[in-house]
Amino acid sequence: MGLIGRTAWLLDTAHLVLERGHEISFICTAPSSPEARAGVTEFQAFASTHGTPFFADPRISGLDLTADVCLSVNWVTVLRQPFLERFAHGVFNAHPGDLPRFRGNACLNWAILAGESEAVLTVHRMVEELDAGPIALKRRRPIAPEDDISTLYAWLDEQIPAALVETLDRVVDGTLELRPQDPSIRPLRVYPRKPEDSRINWGDTAERILRLVRASAAPFGGALTRLESGEEIAIHRARVHVPDHDFLAVPGQVCYAVDGNPIIATGDGMLELVELADDVASKQIILRSLRNRLV
Repeated sequence: MGLIGRTAWLLDTAHLVLERGHEISFICTAPSSPEARAGVTEFQAFASTHGTPFFADPRISGLDLTADVCLSVNWVTVLRQPFLERFAHGVFNAHPGDLPRFRGNACLNWAILAGESEAVLTVHRMVEELDAGPIALKRRRPIAPEDDISTLYAWLDEQIPAALVETLDRVVDGTLELRPQDPSIRPLRVYPRKPEDSRINWGDTAERILRLVRASAAPFGGALTRLESGEEIAIHRARVHVPDHDFLAVPGQVCYAVDGNPIIATGDGMLELVELADDVASKQIILRSLRNRLV
């Protein structure tokens, strides 16, 4: 079998594949972003250790790749049908979204932002249309109010390698059953996010800002804000704060502190900033004057 894609999830899958006694015909990866937590160097080291043919080239259709079946995570381009048909049993992709809902990119970040009640991992056999192939299996997990993208990624750390190898095992023993995606469900296409998309609008509701913070936590760079004086601040964890008094304040106003944590006015309430990048220094900068505002 072959491995196509990026991320620590695919690298962990490679280790588990070998533990189960399968043979890896090739690994093909491409440069990735820091939140992938494994890059070209790590994949190349794995391939060198195990004597596996290795490619680091997004122009995958021009590569001489052969295998009975492929496993994929977070490949950088759409794979076209002539490429997918090279492999007798197809290419199976681990997609962190509930297909046919949540087709596309940054699915779990968008699920938090949209207030979804559960996270879903779908393994599907790829077709040329984006995330439209028949489904091999799904794994589900509730999204609790205290969950953020880091806790959901920790769940995927366990689920993606296990689900892909379970799919591979079913291919080998002939028990895999594929079911088409439900045509009665209207697909939801979600699009890539950039770091600047995590910038806070303090005029928004406290709940919506909190979702943005949760969706931007590690391994991402945090929800972004800055002081009027220009200091940039990344917020990694926050919670809704309910004051013991009525108040009037401009959104973004630094109101006071609780246990050293800044309390900030929002469009409809207050948020407590619990964890920041450069935590102590950032909190001190915010709290050095109650005339400060975050913008």
